[in-house]
Amino acid sequence: MKKFFLLVWCCIAALIAVGGGDNIRKKNMTEKQFAKFDLHLHTVWSYDGCAEVEEHIRRAADLGLRCVAITEHNNMDSWPEVAKLRSKYPQIKFIPGVEFSVQTEFGSIDIVCLNMPEKPTPELEKVFSYYRKWYNAQIEGYLNAVNHDKVQLSREAILRALKLYRPERVVALQG
Repeated sequence: MKKFFLLVWCCIAALIAVGGGDNIRKKNMTEKQFAKFDLHLHTVWSYDGCAEVEEHIRRAADLGLRCVAITEHNNMDSWPEVAKLRSKYPQIKFIPGVEFSVQTEFGSIDIVCLNMPEKPTPELEKVFSYYRKWYNAQIEGYLNAVNHDKVQLSREAILRALKLYRPERVVALQG
């Protein structure tokens, strides 16, 4: 329970840090006044994302958001694209983030981590490398589970399927 309250406190602190504190204190706020940030977005660089980085940022600008954190699953591979777009969208503050999947005594959970280093440290690169290996091992596990005498699914077939919704640059880096 302490971890939950710590997480809530961190979210409130992040809100206040990006200027949300004034809106939190207003008595009669509208949804438009309140929603000035999005701290949990996925792009094509996450297995469950299908939007390009700039699509999210353009939409954030259209909505008048002041702060955005793109938090890919277990990687920061989209960050170079985000960093290049800073000058095009100077009205938006970009927070480097990642959503890590971790195993706990309660099962698997996802933790959104904000204010990550823009250039991952060597230790963080090791973590990302581990996740890439884990992801590719998962694919091998799926292949072993489904392949039998009547069904033959190859890694190449999976990569072709991934390319239907993920750009080639993403598949090339992540598998």
